[in-house]
Amino acid sequence: MSALARVIAVICAICLSLGASLPYMSLWLESKRGLDGPQIALILASAGIARLVTGPLLMMLPHRLGGEGRALSLLAGVAAGFYALLWVAPGFSLLFLFAFIAQSCAAAAMPLVEAQALNAGRSGKIPYGPIRGAGSAAFIAGSVGVGWLVGQFGADAALATAIFGLAATAILAQGLPNAPAARHRGPLGSARATWRQIRQTFANRPIRWLFFTATIVQSSHALYYSFGTPIWIKQGFAPDFIGLLWATGTGIEIIFLLLVERYLKNIRAETWIALGGIGAIVRWLGLAFSPGPIFTLGLQSLHAATFAMTHIGTMKVIAREVPPAEVGGVATLFFSVSTGTVIGSAMLACGPLYAQFGARAYVVMAALGALGLGLTFVQRAQRSQTAPAAIAAPPIG
Repeated sequence: MSALARVIAVICAICLSLGASLPYMSLWLESKRGLDGPQIALILASAGIARLVTGPLLMMLPHRLGGEGRALSLLAGVAAGFYALLWVAPGFSLLFLFAFIAQSCAAAAMPLVEAQALNAGRSGKIPYGPIRGAGSAAFIAGSVGVGWLVGQFGADAALATAIFGLAATAILAQGLPNAPAARHRGPLGSARATWRQIRQTFANRPIRWLFFTATIVQSSHALYYSFGTPIWIKQGFAPDFIGLLWATGTGIEIIFLLLVERYLKNIRAETWIALGGIGAIVRWLGLAFSPGPIFTLGLQSLHAATFAMTHIGTMKVIAREVPPAEVGGVATLFFSVSTGTVIGSAMLACGPLYAQFGARAYVVMAALGALGLGLTFVQRAQRSQTAPAAIAAPPIG
């Protein structure tokens, strides 16, 4: 197998696993282990909340093991093993521990896969975009295929597919390049550099506002990520149709991202985040009132707004405000906070909300979208007030 084919196979394998676990893990925990909403939320959220600590620690593995390929193989293999132990964990405490280790290792493996895909794209044989697109296609195949399997064989099929994808990742990654990794490799380097970067990041007002606005809009996905499938099951949707719902959101997102740079690249960063907030209000309010299958399918297309538009705005702000050499560190810090700690905390809160209100809990997610939207207007007003002073300032020198 060529190096490029191996990279594509690895990204497809790990995204297949994600397509199986993200939509259906809560369903497995509820139907096969009998957990309630708060217990499921604790299991699903804990690894994300701790990612700001576990992420930098696990990302030092490439240096310790002599390269990204070996680290990726180890992380994926450990994740697969501990996911398999969920079947035999005798109580909630061990179930929580095994799931925490598995999810932490799987989350740490994904950036290494992205790095391999980016390096393969730089070789000139094939751009990064199609390589990453292959992974997104594997996620769609996983969510649709596992939806059918769950309908035929039960929720165990989802966990089995997730384990298969991670095990395949571990095996395939053994043949990936093992270029020496830099010492203290991690999201922001050494501990001293980490704290210096954090201080510099939060001293920048637009970046500081970004952490509030974009993170709040992205956190409105918490109920969808943690309990979207069980809610749809209770509404009478078939598992294979639920797989289609998940695939629709990802598919529309892919199409949007392919078109945005060609036709919409001049839209301001804050406008993208505001549009994401508007999409969150519409999408989550719609889902809160248990619409039928056709309307739900239409609402899923708003994933292009709630996730993709917010993501584009985020990256535009970072690219505008941060020197090129620091973009990677700031972006990683943002996503550790946003998709890790904050969304993890929101998922933890969604446990009691789901147990008490079911689909109506989406109203709270719509409120988060509204809050993020409101903060973009506050940010814009502050920028307009400071702009005249900046223009009137005398030139330096």
